[in-house]
Amino acid sequence: IIPVSAMSGEFENPGKGILARLYPIDRVLLVVGGPLWILLFSLVVQSYLDNTGYPPLGIAVDSPDGVYPTLEVVTPFSDFADSQLHVGDRLIRLGPWDLAGMDSLTFFVRFVEAAGGAGFVDIEYERDGIRANTSSPVVELRRLAPIVLLLAPSFLIVGVLLFLSSPRGVATRALFHASLALGFALVSLFGGPPWKTLLSLGSHAFFYALFPPLLFRFLCVFPHGRPITKRWVHAVVWASSLVGLMSFTMIVGFPVAMRTGVQIFPLVYVGCLLFIVWQFATTYRNAQPLERRQMKWVVYGAYASIIPPVLAFGWVALAGGDMGYAVLSQVSFVLIPIAFYMAIAQANLFDIDRLISATISFNVLAVGVIAGVLVLAPRVASATVNALGLDSTTGQIAVSVLLAVLAVPLQSVLRSPIERIFFHERYEFDVGIGILLSELSKCPNPTELARLSGEGLMKLVNPETCALYSRQGDSFVPLFAGGAAVPPGFDSDTPLVTTLRARSQPLCLDERTDTDSHSQLDPFDRAVLETLGAHVVVPIARETELALILCLGHKRSGDVYTPTDVALLSSLAHAISQTLARFDEATFGKEMRKLNESLRRYVPSAIAEVIDGGDELEATTREVSVLFVDLRGYTSLTESREAEQIFGAVNRYTEAVSVSVQNHGGSVVEFNGDGMMAVFGAPNPLENKESAALAAGREMATTVPLLAGPDGENRNMRVSVGIATGDAFVGNIRAADRFIWSAIGNTTNLAARLEASTRELNVDVVIDELTWERAAHHATDFVDHPSMVVRGRANPLTVYALGMAC
Repeated sequence: IIPVSAMSGEFENPGKGILARLYPIDRVLLVVGGPLWILLFSLVVQSYLDNTGYPPLGIAVDSPDGVYPTLEVVTPFSDFADSQLHVGDRLIRLGPWDLAGMDSLTFFVRFVEAAGGAGFVDIEYERDGIRANTSSPVVELRRLAPIVLLLAPSFLIVGVLLFLSSPRGVATRALFHASLALGFALVSLFGGPPWKTLLSLGSHAFFYALFPPLLFRFLCVFPHGRPITKRWVHAVVWASSLVGLMSFTMIVGFPVAMRTGVQIFPLVYVGCLLFIVWQFATTYRNAQPLERRQMKWVVYGAYASIIPPVLAFGWVALAGGDMGYAVLSQVSFVLIPIAFYMAIAQANLFDIDRLISATISFNVLAVGVIAGVLVLAPRVASATVNALGLDSTTGQIAVSVLLAVLAVPLQSVLRSPIERIFFHERYEFDVGIGILLSELSKCPNPTELARLSGEGLMKLVNPETCALYSRQGDSFVPLFAGGAAVPPGFDSDTPLVTTLRARSQPLCLDERTDTDSHSQLDPFDRAVLETLGAHVVVPIARETELALILCLGHKRSGDVYTPTDVALLSSLAHAISQTLARFDEATFGKEMRKLNESLRRYVPSAIAEVIDGGDELEATTREVSVLFVDLRGYTSLTESREAEQIFGAVNRYTEAVSVSVQNHGGSVVEFNGDGMMAVFGAPNPLENKESAALAAGREMATTVPLLAGPDGENRNMRVSVGIATGDAFVGNIRAADRFIWSAIGNTTNLAARLEASTRELNVDVVIDELTWERAAHHATDFVDHPSMVVRGRANPLTVYALGMAC
């Protein structure tokens, strides 16, 4: 599931109440806007009950004193042909009112008042010097009731719900404002006495002018949640208010002549549409896969909502259908707020790629079937009549049914090339899983099964980490490890294993997706899985016993695991389970032990002094500061030097960074090539651990570039340092053949990500916000980078950097 907070431009304090987390202006909008909307909504309902109507015609904005107005424009949505009035007719009287000198706004108000509840309004007009009486039809507001009564609440409900979930999120806040404006605009269509009509027109003009720029503003910050920074975009956004004003002009001919509004409106409308398409395409091109999935929901909702009105109004235009049904068809626009909700809060509930491909294939076939029924059916039916002696009606029905039946299998045939063209990654994964399932069924032994499964998933899914565990005695230890993380083992009686034993389906580790299972895991299990970056855990049984556990990290592409992905992984687990059943117990155990031996990892001890002192290494959750350091440019360093030079340079580097950690009270946990992990605040507590970690990182950034060999080589070495503070699980972790003391969990992952981000920012040290706050007096020269996107994090972070780019 994609969290609403992913759209947030800043962190929120969950301890505060909802109203306390709102901006003052938003509190006013909620507190004042709610009762006001209810008042307007009640006026709308009253107008529907009174059957109030609007005029279906327009007149000149200004008429000289004593001169009767002339009918200039006819609104396109009315049944005006029944009134017998023509453009150019001079209007003399409306009901009891003489129209001499009356402007269009006054005429509109009087028309609504005269409509009362009748279906027609009496009008006296003059044509070619001859006066006559006629009745003008009334556009009944009750015909719009289904649209207003459904659309206005649906937009408001979605906007408010998403906003309250993330009240300081840039995108959710923009959607809330746009939904509020549209909600008020939709409930501003009411009439009756003049004061009601004037109130309706005033609020309608205001909110319809306000809605387009607020909607455009939302589209400019969706889905990334970053504020608009370009001035010309701001100018275009607020210039779109002309769309609302022109819409209002086409109703009452005010503030400019209706004829002018009719001429300008198409240009403004098309310009705004072009801007929306351009902005959406630009955002989509620069978006991450997860953001693209959210944008697809919006496109899908807009497409699905437009189809019914297009068909209905096309039926009216081509076949003279009932305009009432055409108006009613606009109820489908309720799909738009639903699509916004899905895009922001539930983008992974369904596989949107498959929904789109299925919709496209069905629509293409529907067009083909309709064309076939209209074009081919009569001709084929005629031939059938001649050959079989059937009547033409029976022949046409038979041909139409045959075309519909053939469309069902053709849909799956058509869907495959659509997915190959538009959703290549999805298509390759579906096909690749099918091939992998076939290959797994032929594996001769467990060793080949584990290798093929792990390598196949690394190729098809391309996860950041992939670990396959098998049971050995009373623990689960890794058989296959792919990616950067070192997979720790865990006991077979942990809550994670207990949860997996009770499941036949993969476990999603996002608590918004699987709250019950997530809450059953203890802190160690969650810390292990966070360290692995695991996103999906797949249980694999051998007969009735849990034999293997597959952990997959986040996709490197940044995309999510869709329900289709999870279903395919479940099929893969079933295939592995069936293959395991073919191996006898002795062969299975021997092969598993052989694989374990091949995955031994030697990790330097960080706690020798504690062990020598005879103290117990208590496994617990503790707040620590974690430091990751890496030697930048290590690959280029090794390309042009002899092995002795490389060994000497790395030895000097590891000694320097180790001394920096020890001098400031930290513990070196492990070295991995040219990288090192250190912890401050464990196994023993350390006062001012944040300042100590920061001082160590500064020292590394200063001393390592000064290191040089006997001949002065390697003088320009440079490090990347990442520091994060937070809770971590510190204690012993079971590996394949030993226990390793380490700190694992979310904080460790963040420190590693910050170290990697130094290359993107071209700096030496990057720290998180908590470290900076607690060691601010030692970090005055650090530069903040707000809304930094860190891989694996739902929310943009504020980080602080020190180095060359500063």
